[in-house]
Amino acid sequence: MSDRMNKSYASFELLIESGAEDEDEVKREALEWIRENVDELTGEDIEVVQMPVSEADDSRAFSTGDRVTGVIDNKQEVGTVVSLLLIGRDGPQAFVRFDNGELRGLPLDMLTLLD
Repeated sequence: MSDRMNKSYASFELLIESGAEDEDEVKREALEWIRENVDELTGEDIEVVQMPVSEADDSRAFSTGDRVTGVIDNKQEVGTVVSLLLIGRDGPQAFVRFDNGELRGLPLDMLTLLD
């Protein structure tokens, strides 16, 4: 009997075009749109992927802007999640801009969320 379990990932992504140039104003417009339309969102707006894993661990929620650590060139580096990809060649990935300037796509299991 295998001790493998499924790990589930859920993703919700929304692209809102804005005429505003100020980043804070764009964020306010996006939040306003979400608040006004939240009742119209359904389960069809959420993508779920299940992948086998060898052992269960705590659920983690990754978001753009999260600070994370990951290994680059055998060295632990700190960076910021800039984008998420639900289906990558190695499962769900986060694209991280590391503080050293590198941009890398890494599987979520290779990242640790910072507090």
